[in-house]
Amino acid sequence: MLWLAAILLAALVLRVFWVASVQPDPRDSRFEDTVWYFYTGRHLAAGHGYVVPGDAFCRFGGIGCDERPPTALWAPGYPLLLAGTFLLPGDDLVAARGLNVLAGLALVAGVYYLGSRLWNRRAGLLGAALVALFPSDIFFSSLVLTESLFVAMAVGFLCLSLAWTMPPDAPLVRVAALGLAAGALAMVRPEGIAFVGVTALVWLVLHRSWRNLLARLCLVALGILVFVVPWTVRNNMQLGWPVIGTTGLGQVLLQAHNPEAGGQPDFGAVHRLWGYYKVIPRPEREVRINNDAVKESISYALQNIPREFSLVPLRLAAFYRGDRGAIGWNQLEDGNGDRAISQVWAERWGIVSDAYYYAVIGVALFTLPFWLRRMRGQHLLLWGPLAAYSAMWAFLFVGEPRYHLPLLPIFALLAAIGLAAFSRLWWPEQAPATPR
Repeated sequence: MLWLAAILLAALVLRVFWVASVQPDPRDSRFEDTVWYFYTGRHLAAGHGYVVPGDAFCRFGGIGCDERPPTALWAPGYPLLLAGTFLLPGDDLVAARGLNVLAGLALVAGVYYLGSRLWNRRAGLLGAALVALFPSDIFFSSLVLTESLFVAMAVGFLCLSLAWTMPPDAPLVRVAALGLAAGALAMVRPEGIAFVGVTALVWLVLHRSWRNLLARLCLVALGILVFVVPWTVRNNMQLGWPVIGTTGLGQVLLQAHNPEAGGQPDFGAVHRLWGYYKVIPRPEREVRINNDAVKESISYALQNIPREFSLVPLRLAAFYRGDRGAIGWNQLEDGNGDRAISQVWAERWGIVSDAYYYAVIGVALFTLPFWLRRMRGQHLLLWGPLAAYSAMWAFLFVGEPRYHLPLLPIFALLAAIGLAAFSRLWWPEQAPATPR
């Protein structure tokens, strides 16, 4: 455990150093996602409910400074957790960044557990070390965004799946508890439901029983509904429509499925809808934009299937290309045009981030033959997220480097297992002593 403690300490030091050195502040009149999360968390802590923070966005027009209409634009999990930390003494922004640092440490510990259980302790330590040093995970620590928390929770979900539900006779209460974990994950980022599909595939491969799979999925669904039902009821009461996920879904889909779509984020079609409904007050405007965007994107996709397939490589290229997403977010301008990172240092850190990302993927590919024949069904916990996320971003969403962050621990684990297998050629593992 001494090596793991050293890796965790290194992860802590690196993240604290970055957070202390680079401090983009959502309170400095900037206009981007961190402002939304920070101020929605504040309003929740103040007892106002989950509302659009008019006090933060009124300077940009479209909403009054005293307006606080209810919203479902993004999932409420992260703002709710922020609200809990904001109730603690001290500076709210320090609390938000501290939450990111803790999530980073939990991620490192979770990767160690997965690597140790799926292969051996050496793989666990190597995977934990790779994640502890992953530049983009460090860089996201200073941002009030869902990334750090979501990635840690996704890996935690895989850990619970492996620890609790792999035997065919696993206690049903643990399967139900996994459903609660899935519901919590979906309340942070709805695409987290994909990890349930990955686990279900592992169950089917290991147990080869559709009856067992169906029974488990029913229990997991009940756990998810514990979160989804209250959220949907609240949305029906406050927004006038039973929104199950978020009202941002339509806008995300419309960016991917419209005549001008090119595989990357493009808000032109979204801005058109917001302009069309500008005279309708919130939250009705939010709901109608979402519903129309969903219908429009589905209609376009079905009527332009050849073009949809032509966009697949463009979306995947944008999704997997480079790993500078965190640097870009750290460098966004505040209300005065200032940046937390200069252009020179942004380019330098961008090169470091890209190089590390491609190196880890390269090691994973190079060492794959050394453990390919020793794969087991449980290793689908690693390959499954790669397949699920690739499919989602190939056919549903637009690509951006920021979105592949949940796959970085997977790449690190694949590289670590490969390195552990490769290292047996020159560093044999010692067999445990035979008891006398």
